[in-house]
Amino acid sequence: MNETLLFILIWLPVLMVVAGTALYWRRVKARALFVVVGTLSLFGLQGLAAPVAVGVFLPSGGGLSNAAVHEGFYSSVQLSALLVLCAGTAVLWWLGRSLSSGGAQ
Repeated sequence: MNETLLFILIWLPVLMVVAGTALYWRRVKARALFVVVGTLSLFGLQGLAAPVAVGVFLPSGGGLSNAAVHEGFYSSVQLSALLVLCAGTAVLWWLGRSLSSGGAQ
């Protein structure tokens, strides 16, 4: 796996918050609050998804080759990124609607 892609997958929560902020820029009253809460929420979500993904894909046991460990690690990073992308989109949508000018108070 390319190291640049790995960097993007690890920093996916920040990239999603930047995209969400650009999307909700005119609608959200408290933009700084959106950025802070969105970033903390998505990094928290990633903190929960990453151990689950590692538990699923990282092989256990001694005597494993470096290739097997790296393959399991990259698969776990990809699954974690997919979980963050799916659940994070819903979190940012809810946060954007909650902090919008016309949202429910």
